[in-house]
Amino acid sequence: MGETKQGMAVPAYMGVRSIDQLNGTDAKLLYGIEGSSVVMHKVEEGVIPEYHLKQQLVQGPTAGMLYEVGRLYASREDFVFLAWSPHWMNRSYDIRYLKDPKDALGPANDPAKLSTIV
Repeated sequence: MGETKQGMAVPAYMGVRSIDQLNGTDAKLLYGIEGSSVVMHKVEEGVIPEYHLKQQLVQGPTAGMLYEVGRLYASREDFVFLAWSPHWMNRSYDIRYLKDPKDALGPANDPAKLSTIV
């Protein structure tokens, strides 16, 4: 049993803790996932305009986003991406989920309970 988590994240080495700090970084792109996902719509229609983000949202398959995360993390570049837990990325990389003080992600910020049935 546990809880899910999803939202915008950065590598911990960036020192950013909140979405409203992103424009003060060198991050140029926000790596997303498939355009059909609810969180992608929330980011595009809510988060980017609400925070006036300068980062360009990149839509693509989850595998492509994870490839970019690995590549950019290895070279310690600034970048933003969509993350969720449970997922192996949380163990492979030291990442930080960003706070959303304006609640632009709405219910997508809220964790869901996980249960195992056997």
